[in-house]
Amino acid sequence: MTARGWRIDRIPAKPVRRAEDGRVSVPLWLLRDGVHHSDLDLRLSPAEAEVLRAQLSSVLDAQ
Repeated sequence: MTARGWRIDRIPAKPVRRAEDGRVSVPLWLLRDGVHHSDLDLRLSPAEAEVLRAQLSSVLDAQ
């Protein structure tokens, strides 16, 4: 069963990269009711990316 409503997922085929302005760019898909609407990027400053990395590590280490 497909989840209803809006959803944002990572694009598995596109890697996270450093943008020209130095920000970290995470490629995402925007879907509604399982239907693709747009590609977008989550853009984080290096400091924001470090915080996210620490939070992800903490969650993964807790498993």
